[in-house]
Amino acid sequence: MLRGTARKALLGALALCAGMGLAVTPASGAAQTTAWRVDPGGAFAGQATTVVFSLRRVRWPCATSTADGTLAASDGDGLAAGTVDVMYSNCRLAGIVLDFKAVGTWKVDLLQKNSAHSSWVDVAVSGIDLKWAGPGCAVEFKGTQYGHYDNDTGRLVLGSADDPASKLISLPGSSCLGLVSPDEVATMQATYSLTPAQKITPAT
Repeated sequence: MLRGTARKALLGALALCAGMGLAVTPASGAAQTTAWRVDPGGAFAGQATTVVFSLRRVRWPCATSTADGTLAASDGDGLAAGTVDVMYSNCRLAGIVLDFKAVGTWKVDLLQKNSAHSSWVDVAVSGIDLKWAGPGCAVEFKGTQYGHYDNDTGRLVLGSADDPASKLISLPGSSCLGLVSPDEVATMQATYSLTPAQKITPAT
């Protein structure tokens, strides 16, 4: 049982969190232990129009992006249930064309059924390594982007307002026209239509 000073300190800390708009809740994006069924599974091709990267008040749009990969049933926690190779085209910042390059193969993690939308499965794309270059720009981000897969539409949605915040962190040495510095967090917003559409459901 907390007494005196310790109790006051705890109450004060909770009050400070509330005053800053912070909720004392489990970590966002945490995976549950769930086995998943994926139908038909296997290879898929994803196509997105208008991908947007955001950092503070700066936005970098790309006209199109492809995401080709594989998905398979998982028998454990849903991590690394799939992989994806991503490409971007016609990416610009203030009219300047930037070369966006997705490095390596990224992982698709199935996290949990979405609590607010019955047709959604919360996902994370992890192992992201993204570089862009152009006049005055040399930037690299690594980390995880959260999103969801909608079983009703066959769409993989990343970075929507309904998803947990991303963890794409700019690496040391990153710089772009004074707009990007190391250790900053960016968000990728994209909607990929998958062919064939997948049906992802808990196995039990």
